[in-house]
Amino acid sequence: RVDHCWHGHDLEAWTIAADCHQADVVYSGSDDCSLKGWDIRQTPAAPIFVNRREHGAGVCCIQSSPTVEHQVVTGSYDEHVRIWDMRMMTRPLCAAKVSTGGGVWRLKWHPSDPHLLLAACMHNGFTVLRLSEPSTAVGLEVAESYEHQRTLGYGADWCHLKGAEGLGLVATCSFYDRLLHLWQPGTAALARKAEQYV
Repeated sequence: RVDHCWHGHDLEAWTIAADCHQADVVYSGSDDCSLKGWDIRQTPAAPIFVNRREHGAGVCCIQSSPTVEHQVVTGSYDEHVRIWDMRMMTRPLCAAKVSTGGGVWRLKWHPSDPHLLLAACMHNGFTVLRLSEPSTAVGLEVAESYEHQRTLGYGADWCHLKGAEGLGLVATCSFYDRLLHLWQPGTAALARKAEQYV
């Protein structure tokens, strides 16, 4: 059963994500370089906001923060990760951004540490990103890179098993060679910081 269907973008839509804290809000991103927010209670759906200025290329992935109510992260072909403050829903603020050196196809929040994000960065492998203060999105930086997969970095996720040591395991997959890698982030400072959240 289809509950809602509407024309949302002028070019290919690459991603959609539900807001973790507002059941009626979804976000979409597209090759038209736009990030849009939608209130699905409206029929037909009209965007709450449209941002066409911040992304320099297509928006490939969107993730709502499971721990910080007003925070959304986007990844783009323009090789940047952006943290958005959605408290003013009609005009969200790009609070921080960092270059990853590759188009950002997938983003995943760490299951227990709100400071960490995992990114699949297409031609530049995989990256662990760190926010120095998640509630304000200040200080977004690349903390560690994993470059052992040499083809297009497409998929990435954290292991969600309870009791994992330090940061736990990461699973990443590459496109052309169809390889799955399991690895553990090795940055000592990251592991020490993560211990307080596990």
